[in-house]
Parts: sequence; C-alpha cells; structure tokens
Amino acid sequence: MTVKLSVQWLTVPAFGGRDFDTIYVTIVNSDDPAEDGGVFAQCVPVVKGLPEAKFAG
Repeated sequence: MTVKLSVQWLTVPAFGGRDFDTIYVTIVNSDDPAEDGGVFAQCVPVVKGLPEAKFAG
C-alpha cells in the first residue's frame, strides 16, 4: 500500500491505535515551517503493527 502526502519531509512512521492499524507520521516540511511538527494519521487495515514489549527492568 502506498500513501502519498503533499509534504516534502517525513519522520519515521509508527503504528498505533486500538488495533495497531493506524500509521502515524510527523511532518517536517522545510518549505513551510508553519507545518513542521504536524501529525498525519492514516488507517491501514491491510497492515498492522505490533505492541511494544513491556520493559522488564
């Protein structure tokens, strides 16, 4: 699956949401500093992330 965004720079994606089927990406757009730090979220039910292991330590 490809999701096209109209921004120039993105950070590392992360899965979240109740079923880990939402991908979150923060936006870094060097052409428009007002958009820096924005968050893009897209439900992708064909792909799911995994929960983080709990810290044992």
